[in-house]
Amino acid sequence: MIRVLASGLILCIVSFQLNAQLLRDLKNAAAGKAKTLATKENLSKATSSLLKNMEKARAEFDSTDFDYAILVSDNAGLFDIKEKGERMAKASSLINLGSSYYNNTELKDEERARFQREAGELAYGSGNYAMAEKKFAAAKKIYEESNLTEDLGYLKTISNEGLLYATTGRFTQAEGFTTGAIDIRKQIFGPQHPGMASSLNNYGVLQYNLGRYNESEKTLADALSIIRQNNLKASMPYAIILNNEAMLFQSVGRFEQAEVSLREAIDVAEKLENKKSKNHLRFLSNLALLYQQMGKYPEAEAIYLGMEKRLGKTNPDYASMMNNQAALYMLMGKEDKVEPL
Repeated sequence: MIRVLASGLILCIVSFQLNAQLLRDLKNAAAGKAKTLATKENLSKATSSLLKNMEKARAEFDSTDFDYAILVSDNAGLFDIKEKGERMAKASSLINLGSSYYNNTELKDEERARFQREAGELAYGSGNYAMAEKKFAAAKKIYEESNLTEDLGYLKTISNEGLLYATTGRFTQAEGFTTGAIDIRKQIFGPQHPGMASSLNNYGVLQYNLGRYNESEKTLADALSIIRQNNLKASMPYAIILNNEAMLFQSVGRFEQAEVSLREAIDVAEKLENKKSKNHLRFLSNLALLYQQMGKYPEAEAIYLGMEKRLGKTNPDYASMMNNQAALYMLMGKEDKVEPL
């Protein structure tokens, strides 16, 4: 069974409903067609509007998308299919519009760095990793050359680069950025700050992918400890780390421990979100595959049957789920049910 890092699999569909007047103002400012927009006051307003709209678009992704890496048992692309092309097109449109304005306007260093970082996050979230890498690198350069390395945005940029490189399988590069983010968080916020849990989670996932299972187990345990000490056990970050811990346990054959961690993750996610949420469904899919590996076929089948109703038969993700379900029926000897699926 192959497992892959999938940090962008819990994405919400992005809606870029920018104000029509803002679009005209930005285009005019970039092309120099409206002299009234050339005043510092109007440029400042246009800049503020652009950054606010980018921030709004960024915020419409799940808040954990750019903070927490997630391990999944299934590498068939489950929950990463629906409208991915549409997300990429919309993100690219907004980034291109902003870039035109960015290249023709005098911005403060903080604004330039923030624009590049948020453009990178939008590109990353929509699956355009090449563009994301360029934007993150540009943001990092601006922060460093402008002596803004103590800015929180610099920390986010370093963390984002770690996630990006891990997502694209460049684990050696990812490790440098991920450990760098840990050092910066620890220096700024202290070792027990909740934000440390995200960096430790990402490092634990990275160590897992590098085959350093003992180190990964300790790192994920440290992340869980921080969450518990900050009374955040009822949060999605806690569920995500538990899920990752379960995947680690499953990899080394500690199936019972994996089941305990994964069921707790599902309980937390179920209380936080509706039962059609991608987080909740992903954890359920992981549990079904765990049961499949443990030989608990009826339990796995029950999960798949429940997911049918939650996904809906017109959802492209439903196809991936059916593929897993068919594999289960082959193991169960129910060949008559395999071909229809």
